[in-house]
Amino acid sequence: MSNYETIRVDRDDALTTVTLSRPEKKNAMNPQLHEEMHDFLSRQLHDKKTKALVITGAGDAFSAGMDLKEHFADLASDIDELNRVRYLSQDWRGRLLPLQPAVTIARVNGFCFGGAFPIVLGCDLAIAADEAKFGLSEINFGQVAGGPVSKMLGDVLHPRDVMYHLLTGEPFYGPRAAEIKLVNSSVPGADLDDAVAVLVASLLEKKRETLALAKRLYRNSIHMQREGAFAYANATVAELSQATKGEWLEKGVGGFISKEFKPGENAYRAS
Repeated sequence: MSNYETIRVDRDDALTTVTLSRPEKKNAMNPQLHEEMHDFLSRQLHDKKTKALVITGAGDAFSAGMDLKEHFADLASDIDELNRVRYLSQDWRGRLLPLQPAVTIARVNGFCFGGAFPIVLGCDLAIAADEAKFGLSEINFGQVAGGPVSKMLGDVLHPRDVMYHLLTGEPFYGPRAAEIKLVNSSVPGADLDDAVAVLVASLLEKKRETLALAKRLYRNSIHMQREGAFAYANATVAELSQATKGEWLEKGVGGFISKEFKPGENAYRAS
């Protein structure tokens, strides 16, 4: 599958941007979108070029969450199809997205509700527009935040903030999202593209293999006991040295010693 209808994929050298593209529905996620995102991210796991992967939404919305009609109401009488779609929706947001070797960035340009939260939470980094409206509105129509939502909220946010927004359904905007660390920062909507571009430019200076192993090391080691985490870190350093033929030592450390660059301010020129 590569002729996508509900998402748009744009590639520019080491930057890949995927846009949720159902603007007439505020990019609400229907079964087809789940199928297409699952296919795209599965293929992207083996991409050897992308360093930064930006996820955003078409029009004035990031994503309004699940398409309640197509995802729930229309599938209510077909339990097998409902389970199939549920698996795809949970797997791409809760497993494939965090597993991506490229650094993932959520560009939250507008409405971000319910089932869209795991996209933001699953990305490594996130920048929101001040005007972007967030909400966990499930409680308002008598439902709980199911699938990967509650688990991933608990992995990232403070319990008090999670409980407040889960139980009240009260909406909030970009600055509040930054305050509770749902996103790294919030900027005026007119500055969103520039803020994302600055972040991407910083990432593109780095070695692709190093970025991939750095995020994998962090994501995996936080669930390990101390000794296991230390051993895993040492093994990752050895893996990086083998994968890059010791480039970090020769050009990174060597470049610092020869005063070619200052690692506290910039990166060495990766090959």
